[in-house]
Amino acid sequence: MSARLELIVGWLVYVAGKRLNLRAFFRATGGLLILFAAGLLAHGIHELQEAFLLPVVIEHVWDINRILNENGTLGSLLKALFGYNGNPSLLEVVGYLAYLAMAGLAWRSAERARPANA
Repeated sequence: MSARLELIVGWLVYVAGKRLNLRAFFRATGGLLILFAAGLLAHGIHELQEAFLLPVVIEHVWDINRILNENGTLGSLLKALFGYNGNPSLLEVVGYLAYLAMAGLAWRSAERARPANA
């Protein structure tokens, strides 16, 4: 990358950063991080079930791979980012939803505890 291009990119980042609402930016990225973490948890549960370290109560709660295949383009993207599984087990679904509920409540209580002018 040439020095001139680096200078232009740096200037664009600076100008855009001055106009960016940081509260909205971090609120959005915080929500995405919670979804990423829930997907990692569900995928971890899936791997532990395949290794027979966690029980499989109900193997497939639903199977929507005919509608949105996890091996297709969109399904692979959703699987990589959010832990999408077209046919999850009951423990994966419970883990995903429980994490979302706990992290969402913690995030919301932290938002309420913050002073209005901060």
